[in-house]
Amino acid sequence: MAIVNYDRCSYCGACVPVCPPDCITLHDATWQIAEDLCTGCRRCVLVCPTAALNMRTRVAA
Repeated sequence: MAIVNYDRCSYCGACVPVCPPDCITLHDATWQIAEDLCTGCRRCVLVCPTAALNMRTRVAA
């Protein structure tokens, strides 16, 4: 799952249009990533100009 480093994020929104399941949204001035929708494709990570996005491994419940 993608996670946001808010200290690095410039809020440019480059990650939003490349996300196939549209799981990245802006709420209360912070980017939110819907864990249940994120497929882990890394497209957002690759397009981020400030390297503010990284991937975290999901832990099975």
